[in-house]
Amino acid sequence: MKTQYFMDCDNLDNLKSRFRELCIKLHPDCGGNQGEFFEMYNQYEMILKSGKFQFKNDYEKNHEYAFLEYLKPILAKIIHLDNIHVEIIGTWIWVSGDTFNKREYFKECGFMFSGGKKAWFYNGESKKTRTFRFGIVG
Repeated sequence: MKTQYFMDCDNLDNLKSRFRELCIKLHPDCGGNQGEFFEMYNQYEMILKSGKFQFKNDYEKNHEYAFLEYLKPILAKIIHLDNIHVEIIGTWIWVSGDTFNKREYFKECGFMFSGGKKAWFYNGESKKTRTFRFGIVG
């Protein structure tokens, strides 16, 4: 009969703690049995892959959808435009496609143009100028 090593774990922190304890107890280098260790490790992997526990820290729990609320007004301004491709990457909005005729509108909405990517982007920050400092070392 298989031992259920993680039956009493009800959250991710308990699962991790139990896994560490069992690694110390069952690892072959610490006097444990290799078969039991691999059985425990396989159960741990199966639980993680099942999605029963989510990897979220306190910040992610509290701010999970905050960035979506931040981007909604901007997306509402551009979603009606034709022949554009909108990508959300992290907290950035990238717009490509037929944007040349709409460039003034994108500027009004706070977008900036990336010449390298040939796309408009929005990250919530105003345009920054780069300052280079040249100093003499010695």
